Amino acid sequence: MKMLTASIVEFKEPEIAIDEILEQLQIQKNLLKNSVGFITSSPDFFESGILQAITSALPFPIVGCTSFLNANNCCCEDKILCLTVLTASDCEFTVANTSLTLDNFSTDITRAYIEAKEKLGNEPKLIFSFIPFINSINGGEIFQVVKNVSKTCPVFGLVACDSHINHPGRAQVLNQYGCGYNNLSLILIAGNINPQFFIASFTHDNVFQKYHFITSGDNFSIRTVNGFTFKEFLVSFGFFQNNASEDFSAVPVVINHNDGSIPEVRAIHSLTSEGFALCGGITSSGSTLSIGHLDFDDILKTTEQSIINISQIANTNGAIIFSCLGRQTVLGADLRAEINLVQKHIPHSIPWHFAYSAGEICPTLSLEANFINRFHNYTFVACTF
Repeated sequence: MKMLTASIVEFKEPEIAIDEILEQLQIQKNLLKNSVGFITSSPDFFESGILQAITSALPFPIVGCTSFLNANNCCCEDKILCLTVLTASDCEFTVANTSLTLDNFSTDITRAYIEAKEKLGNEPKLIFSFIPFINSINGGEIFQVVKNVSKTCPVFGLVACDSHINHPGRAQVLNQYGCGYNNLSLILIAGNINPQFFIASFTHDNVFQKYHFITSGDNFSIRTVNGFTFKEFLVSFGFFQNNASEDFSAVPVVINHNDGSIPEVRAIHSLTSEGFALCGGITSSGSTLSIGHLDFDDILKTTEQSIINISQIANTNGAIIFSCLGRQTVLGADLRAEINLVQKHIPHSIPWHFAYSAGEICPTLSLEANFINRFHNYTFVACTF
């Protein structure tokens, strides 16, 4: 599978934008038998109407979502539209599109997935997912449905975002129905593809080394730790001193499922009146947890090591990279710090696409070396092929 990239740096008339994209892609020369595309960009592009012109002009399906900041090997300006095209003679592509209804989103996703899968001649070997940010539905819940229908197929993707980490009111997903706040898109890929995945959150030094038992947890809630409510557990770490309120947006919780896979990082969205934690991903009783710490140097250290690892993989045709908007928030005014590391270390011969996300989807490996699809927070993830 080959990866092509293109970008638009500023708002233009649709005809000019399409001409620029076609010039960069050189589709008559570069497209193989089967192709599919995805876009990330700031919400401004989604709201301008230019995406409809692009999707109509190109001879393959295109999906995508908004991102606070994105870049590719073509361009790294602050506000750009990035387009990636996947093309192959020995792979098949199909796209699942749906608009989620709040009370029946599981059925919506399942139906769209089954319809898309039936169009493939073989079982999918990789799925790219573009999940909406819906305030009333945990992104992890939406992912869990995707995980269930995709079974053992590895899933990689992101949650749409804009510049606001908790309430991104302009976050949208692009699919065949157009741009929408409740849209969901999946790219199913079958054929000759062997993806590799990279995950980074914290270094060993930025996680408290004492792990604690989740004595009561279910789905997206941590109720008790070591028999104490989650709030009481936090008090033992020095939170809520002098009755102060706390901002949990930069308090990552490291969850070890004790199944041989690497620990996951969870965001704490809020505390209930009972002192239970509502999380950005699934938890369960019997897992163990510790508290992590985000800081500027550690984020760049973990990002850089992952990118160096990617750059050393032989015969790489492309790299797709997503990083949590929470990591970018800690980086502060240095908006392009992670992107600069990608530019520095990824060889010019490898096309790449980088975007920030409100939730990262990437498989981990079990002890038996089987993929376990996971929903991450505060994490840098990458897929190469």
